[in-house]
Amino acid sequence: MKTIIITDDDNGEIKFERKGVNEANATFMLAATLIAASRSVGLTEEKLNSSMSGLWEEGSVTEVEE
Repeated sequence: MKTIIITDDDNGEIKFERKGVNEANATFMLAATLIAASRSVGLTEEKLNSSMSGLWEEGSVTEVEE
């Protein structure tokens, strides 16, 4: 089974765990899902890019690989 689990603790730290999916495929799947979900709630590409820019800062996302 292939799984991707995203958790957000109450301190704002996001953890990304994947099983049976390589990093490149998991990244693409998450990006495609984010874009589709954003469109469904009316977010534009500009708004999405603006709101996500802070995640590029080191330490804001932790990946857990098993």
